[in-house]
Amino acid sequence: MTLIASTTENPYFYIYNALLSRCTVFEFKSLTAADVEQGLRNALKKLSESEGTPIRMEDDACAYLAESAGGDLRKALGCLDFAVTAAAPEPEGKHITLDMIQQVTRRTAMRYDRDGDDHYDIVSAYQKSMRGSDPDAALHYLARLLEAGDLPSACRRLMVCACEDVGLAYPQIIPIVKAAVDIANAVGLPEARLPLADAVVLVATSPKSNSAHDAINAAIADVQAGRTGPIPRQLQNKHYDGEDALVKGQNYKYAHDYPNHWVEQQYLPDVLKNTKYYIFGEKNKNEQASRAYWARIKGEEKRIKGREGERKMRYSKQRELVLRTVEQLCDHPTAEEIFDKAAPECPGLSLGTVYRNLNSLVEAGRVRRVSIPGRADRFDHTLCWHSHLYCTACGGVVDADVDEKQVMRLVRRQKDVVVQDCAVVLFGLCEACAKKQAEG
Repeated sequence: MTLIASTTENPYFYIYNALLSRCTVFEFKSLTAADVEQGLRNALKKLSESEGTPIRMEDDACAYLAESAGGDLRKALGCLDFAVTAAAPEPEGKHITLDMIQQVTRRTAMRYDRDGDDHYDIVSAYQKSMRGSDPDAALHYLARLLEAGDLPSACRRLMVCACEDVGLAYPQIIPIVKAAVDIANAVGLPEARLPLADAVVLVATSPKSNSAHDAINAAIADVQAGRTGPIPRQLQNKHYDGEDALVKGQNYKYAHDYPNHWVEQQYLPDVLKNTKYYIFGEKNKNEQASRAYWARIKGEEKRIKGREGERKMRYSKQRELVLRTVEQLCDHPTAEEIFDKAAPECPGLSLGTVYRNLNSLVEAGRVRRVSIPGRADRFDHTLCWHSHLYCTACGGVVDADVDEKQVMRLVRRQKDVVVQDCAVVLFGLCEACAKKQAEG
């Protein structure tokens, strides 16, 4: 049985892999304006024959219809058929003018489905254009959203971009954008295009900073990894100490009672003490002014200048540090082991940041993840195909001495073997444990 089917959606997202692996997928691209124009010329000949009267179409009218069809020949043929039907017969035949075509087309055919790939492609390009500081491209994609009547998506992505990509470099932009969105929703389309265009240009041309975005993501990663701990006693919302308390009193220091409304005390739980999530954004006046202010207040000018390189360590440098640590450890370390090794070299590094960098390195193909069922993931810097042995006695992971043919035989049998992206994990005893067992 041969099944032939078509879809306007991306088959790699909407068809089961088991079925997709047995299919040959062909992608049909949108037609060019020249292709559509040729199709219209052929249709005119067919219509002249079927109508029994000559049908002439102005070159400008044909080019306009081909361009406005948006690559959809069916749309162009439908408009042509309507124009021919509506055209008044003349002694020399029917004459299709540019004005007639403009009346029947009205709007350019545009591919857009709020639940389909075109929707997500447009909103992605819309936000990325604002993030990339290209106001012209951002306005283009805004126009496509508005022409499709998708006002909610245009407003939502605009507010997200203001918070995520401009952020603390120009924090006043957040209420400005919110006001523009409120006006757009109040007046509705088509007038909504005006406040939204103002806000889009403002976001695209504003200075950028994602320091708060990176900070909250790192904090969430730590919470999700279980790194929370008890809240420090001085911050807890209670004022009674039991008889067994060694230190009486909450001992909270009220910041406003101290010079410059600041006093040094511990706010993070002990397990996260000295962790730095937020790093002041570089090269924007707002965050640098805040940084200089707190450096003066906290008396840290000398320490900041002496450790400028460490405090400016950004995500890309942290990622290289994580990669270097994986290579140094060599024995398939866990994320926690990598964090313990790298933290002294990068003050303020968090476990959440390590996890995020490891995921990026795995996606980039620079580190391999070795998943052990029921155990924490381990990581390996060796990217070639080889095998790992997970010792069921000591829990260690070592490289298994198995050649490629043995590996393939084990994979075919699928017995006590877990297949990873480019590795096979075997379960058994490592050489040291096997020796101890033999001696015992």
